[in-house]
Amino acid sequence: MKKLNILYEDSDILVCVKNAGVSSQSERGRALDVTSQINNHLIATGRRGVEPYVVHRLDKPVSGILVYALNKKAAADLSKQVAEGKFEKSYYAILTAMPSTGMEAHLNHLLARGKYNASKIADEKDIAEGVETKEAILDYKIIRELEFEDKTYYLADINLKTGRHHQIRVQFAGVDAPIYGDRKYDPDGYLGEKSGLALCSYRLKFKHPATGKVMKYEILPSGSIFSIAF
Repeated sequence: MKKLNILYEDSDILVCVKNAGVSSQSERGRALDVTSQINNHLIATGRRGVEPYVVHRLDKPVSGILVYALNKKAAADLSKQVAEGKFEKSYYAILTAMPSTGMEAHLNHLLARGKYNASKIADEKDIAEGVETKEAILDYKIIRELEFEDKTYYLADINLKTGRHHQIRVQFAGVDAPIYGDRKYDPDGYLGEKSGLALCSYRLKFKHPATGKVMKYEILPSGSIFSIAF
């Protein structure tokens, strides 16, 4: 099992980096997950009985920064911050095309759950039939063009306002700019297992649940084709 990449920890929280392909929490089977890694770390450091609480998640193919609570009070406070939109979450994504909405935009869609663990942008039929939808909001800016294997890609800096199921992936596919390596929302452009999804939560900002101090963490993405961008 890979060593857990911890950015910060105290008696209330643990901030770490999730690798692409690893689940945020335990799931069926024996696959590696971050919660199990934290449990092993806590036992190894003499804190048997301390329980990590999941307060936000990243999709399995997505890499980036996560914070876990280490007690119920911290979990309640962090969960409230998430629900009130007080977590500042920024992502880098490498897009396979220029979005139809241009170099910089505010995206606001209604998302509905689709088949096979997928989401979609709700259409008029969904709304007419009363399908449950959730508002999905993000801001983005294209900050760089990238040349790779005779193709042009686009590095987007994304400020996520809501945390919906597969939100970033669905919204960019919806503006004709799927994320590189996304086998679910860009199956025609998928390049195989080695390509990896080029989506990383690179910055996280929130208030410490006990002290109120502003906590801010930032990493450089790795994996997929991020090496051509940084």
